Amino acid sequence: MWNRYFKRYQALTAAHHLIKTIATASVASSKVRENSLLPSVMRRSISLLVCFTLVLVTWAERSPKRRHACICPRIYWPVCGTDGRSYSNECMLRCASSKGETRSVNSILSKENRLRCITKLRNIKPAQLYEGGQNNQIKKAAVLVPLCIVNGELSLLYTVRSPDLKRNSGQVSFPGGIMDKTDKDLQETALRETFEELGIQKSNVQIWGHGNLYGTHTKDMVVLPVIGYLGELNLHDLNLNSKEVEKVFSISLEWLCDSDHFAYTQFRGHYVLPLYQCEHRIWGLTGIITHFVMSALLPEQYKNRLKYLAPLFWLESQYTGLPPSSKGGSKDGCTATQSECPALGLKINQVHLACNKSSSIEEVYSDPPLRRHPTNSVQEVLPASSSVSWVHGFTFKIYCCSIFSSWGDRMWWFAGGIFMKDLSGMSHDNLLLTGGFTLALSGFVVVFGSHVGRWVDKSPRLKAAGTALVTQNLLLVICVTLVGLTFYFWEGILPVWHGWLLVSIQTAIVLTAAFSQVASVALQIILQKDWIIILCGGDLNKLAKVNSMLRTINLGTQVLAPIFVGVVQDQVSKLACVITIGVWNVISMVAEYYILLLLYNQNPRLSEIKKHQVHDPNCRTRYSDHILCPQSSRPSLGWFQYFTNSYWYDWKTYLKHRVFMASIGLALLYMTVLGFDAITTAFVSMQISSTLAGVSQGLAAIFGIIGSVSFPFLRQRIGLKLVGMVGLGSEIAAILACIISIWLPGSLFMAVAIDPTWKPNVENGTNNSDDSLEEKASVMALLGGIVVSRFGLWLADITITQIMQEEIEENKRGVLNGVQDSLNMGMDMLKSILVMVYPYPAQFGYCIILSFVSICTGGKPNTANQEQKNETEAENSHVTKVHIAQPLQDAS
Repeated sequence: MWNRYFKRYQALTAAHHLIKTIATASVASSKVRENSLLPSVMRRSISLLVCFTLVLVTWAERSPKRRHACICPRIYWPVCGTDGRSYSNECMLRCASSKGETRSVNSILSKENRLRCITKLRNIKPAQLYEGGQNNQIKKAAVLVPLCIVNGELSLLYTVRSPDLKRNSGQVSFPGGIMDKTDKDLQETALRETFEELGIQKSNVQIWGHGNLYGTHTKDMVVLPVIGYLGELNLHDLNLNSKEVEKVFSISLEWLCDSDHFAYTQFRGHYVLPLYQCEHRIWGLTGIITHFVMSALLPEQYKNRLKYLAPLFWLESQYTGLPPSSKGGSKDGCTATQSECPALGLKINQVHLACNKSSSIEEVYSDPPLRRHPTNSVQEVLPASSSVSWVHGFTFKIYCCSIFSSWGDRMWWFAGGIFMKDLSGMSHDNLLLTGGFTLALSGFVVVFGSHVGRWVDKSPRLKAAGTALVTQNLLLVICVTLVGLTFYFWEGILPVWHGWLLVSIQTAIVLTAAFSQVASVALQIILQKDWIIILCGGDLNKLAKVNSMLRTINLGTQVLAPIFVGVVQDQVSKLACVITIGVWNVISMVAEYYILLLLYNQNPRLSEIKKHQVHDPNCRTRYSDHILCPQSSRPSLGWFQYFTNSYWYDWKTYLKHRVFMASIGLALLYMTVLGFDAITTAFVSMQISSTLAGVSQGLAAIFGIIGSVSFPFLRQRIGLKLVGMVGLGSEIAAILACIISIWLPGSLFMAVAIDPTWKPNVENGTNNSDDSLEEKASVMALLGGIVVSRFGLWLADITITQIMQEEIEENKRGVLNGVQDSLNMGMDMLKSILVMVYPYPAQFGYCIILSFVSICTGGKPNTANQEQKNETEAENSHVTKVHIAQPLQDAS
């Protein structure tokens, strides 16, 4: 009795919160003052709602259907099923109720009905493996769905697996198992396993046909259901294999059609599974197959439907209101309205579920391990009100984190070069410190990139992200603090120790900035190469959209952050600019860590421990995680030996990995002067104004944003690999204009070739030799080619990034991406060396030609990778798609 009143109290409390929120919103919309009382009409409405809620809860408690549902708005105790068992708060039990018409056994077993049943089962969209999954580990299995007549009733035959089995022991299943090498097809697998488990001869099974593939929650198996008729059967005559089967039982089709026996579980608001309550609970993959077989076999009598309840997020311990109705749905349409569905608040990881316009999802079933391709997806059943749910989703948090990080990085990247020039010495007339600064940033990534990646793989995700974030921002704050103090005490620092104090400060600034850059690379690997893959949960379309948005944010901050820094530095002072960057990094560090903590707490998969490979289990030393170390009397490997051996091991792993061809193509794109870096900007500024150069950079960013935004659309239309080839092809076509520019009028390269004694007339950094458009044709063609090529460049960049995200194993993401960043920076350093070899503006044409060759060479590995991928898919088609050697015989 007390339990009943306690539940009623909790129900009324939740109803009070809901009504209070709605009333507050109504009063605010009516512009009622904060201290005014509610209008009398509203007070009466609230009283009526409270009374109605009390009556509703009392009726639910006394209703004979009470055992099937629990409609209390706030539930913190387990929801109990008809078998007396309790289910955790990770799932929710709801029952459907519908009665069907009777039908004779002969009509069910007729040829027409059999053909219709098999046709409908085959129309259910098959499971397709995740792109980039471990295809060689996917197992093929088949089960027999046995129709039989037991005690005069047409029934389905089930088995209870032996408790001695390691996998799914004690669970209800159909007879079946994994395909053996001796089986010619999956139909033979189902018949062989049925004989081994139940002793039923193959000749006693009349095969009707088979459905499509179903996936399991373990991500390593696909199952094919084979429909067969056994005729009249006595369960006591079966020869059970006690090692595999504990018992066998049958369920009549009439019992399965009764809606009082049908329920479903909704796990964490993500997917729905059917459930049948009997002596042994039928659910999981067996429940799914039963549900679809019954829907195909008896469509008029079997009226049970799965209803997906859209999530309503729990905000500050109050309901924010019901979400609008869903736009999507299946062919069966919607049967319930919001007025018919009270607000149900099962608390699941701080996410409350509310019943909106629910839809049948028989045609849109989606399970976590395998990706399906239905006409509608579960996401289309979600409510259209995405503003609240999107804000509380992981994508919004990732985007906010990227904005904080990218803005700070871009501000420092632009201001750092200027600061180094101003700190170079008395006259600030050389770029020696600037060159050392950029060289140190690239060189540290080249040396420590793979080691940082290995550390990311070995460390827990939250610990790694927090350490990298704090290290990056604190080192950068120390760096800008040194810069600010140097500016402030400039006159007093110069004469100390004959200038060596200034050199020491310069060295400290460069070193802290370099280590901060290494930490920044680690943070990018953690978030963009690991976390978003986990958060997307294998949804490649969502992963493509997130990659596209992250690249768009990066390009946007690349344009806006330098403008902001320039305005602060020019309009206020350099010291104010230094303080602004330092304060931003402190704020960014706190905000980013808070966002990462929210993501970590809301996504349990991020807390899963990554598996690591140890080559020799007997070698458990400090430095033995990636090294083949035989048994030795030495206690451990030295740090230097570990550093060098693991460095080469990581590179060997990278070279042997299947993504090497694509990743080497990405690295070759960095060895180019055909971009708006300091080198190219300095060159074009000799012939055009700085304003035109700035406008060109803005246009280049716009073309890059167009390329990044169009990536998800193109990927869905033509596929991931073809998008990369289109991007590289369009980039190569665009930079042909840069090659042509070498021989156009106004080219410094051709001017020297014609007259070796010619020198540009440079005044204040701008070439004023001739202002005619004809004389500027060369530089205009160069700028035009670079601007347009940004579309293809970023399209190819995102494509290769997603290929690496999909193909690289979870325990190797840090190492391989660390090596990739090292290679990218190495190619960037090679570009700098190339400019040092050809330092004069008249020799810039050689740099353009070599850059063109590098980009074209980068396109070749990706083409080869596409051809190799096609060949591999053709050779392994029996693995990636379940291959049936001979077509199964249909119902006849």
